[in-house]
Amino acid sequence: MPEQIWQIIEGSWSQSQAWPEFKAAMRSALPRNTKRRKNADQDPSRWAILPGLCCHSAGGQIQWANDIAAAWLLFYIAADIMDTIEDCDQPEKWWQELGPGAAINVASGYFFSAAHLLDSLHKKSRTSRIATEIIERLTSGFLIMCSGQQRDLTEKSLSLESYWQITRAKSGEFFGMACWAGARLATGDINILERYQEFGHHLGSLIQILDDLEEFNHIHEIRSRQTWQNLRKSLPFVYAFEVFPAEKKNLLLELLNQDPADATVIDEMIRLLEETGVVVYLLAEMERYRALAKKSLARANPVRNAAEYLERMLIKLGPNN
Repeated sequence: MPEQIWQIIEGSWSQSQAWPEFKAAMRSALPRNTKRRKNADQDPSRWAILPGLCCHSAGGQIQWANDIAAAWLLFYIAADIMDTIEDCDQPEKWWQELGPGAAINVASGYFFSAAHLLDSLHKKSRTSRIATEIIERLTSGFLIMCSGQQRDLTEKSLSLESYWQITRAKSGEFFGMACWAGARLATGDINILERYQEFGHHLGSLIQILDDLEEFNHIHEIRSRQTWQNLRKSLPFVYAFEVFPAEKKNLLLELLNQDPADATVIDEMIRLLEETGVVVYLLAEMERYRALAKKSLARANPVRNAAEYLERMLIKLGPNN
């Protein structure tokens, strides 16, 4: 990720009236300061270059999107913190001692910092005319994301249809708005902007499938009962509940109610899920979204070298890459 994006975030904080200890807490949660993901594809900072790449792909320059990229990255990290707490997942090391309340406060600081960065678009000559349009588009997208998160938190079990609706609302919408906003800095063509939004939607869905697949591949490492229970809303389990007959659904539910520290329980869970061909299903869905993303990008008539970089990012997205 370009160093300028980190500098923009630091500059925003240094000019603010936030107390030093709060600034230190916000810095401690930045991906550059802590390795929080086993899979690099799940590192928010890896994707902060998307607005710049889509801007370049649409005919602009990567650095035009630095302010938007910095704001989007802060929104990403904040949403990730909130999601971890709302799902009662294992705490990250940086807030393990501070507690979830302090972590939510740091996420709030990220939200307000990101909003401040977006507001600064009004004051810059290149973006002053389109600042309101970009901010309104992002605000609308965040409300869609929150809608998806609300359903994810309140529905006890998900159908396959509901899973995909939530995935499109959360991950798809979030990546879609990043690509749209970056491209908007270079063009006002509605059709082209729709293609970049579609590209981001498909990319976000692909990343979510990969996230669920990686979680399934590391199922032996789960120790928290809450994380174990949350598995029923991940794609492998949603798919299994959709295709299994009643007898095997009940067996799967029984296993989810047992102790995740028991290796025999996990082995039986994996054996049962593999009967559905779930890994083949997930890999097929990944390929489908990868193809859809490539098609949307090609229809945007992109600048060649930027498009090639984006396509390489798509190709590299896979298990353990």
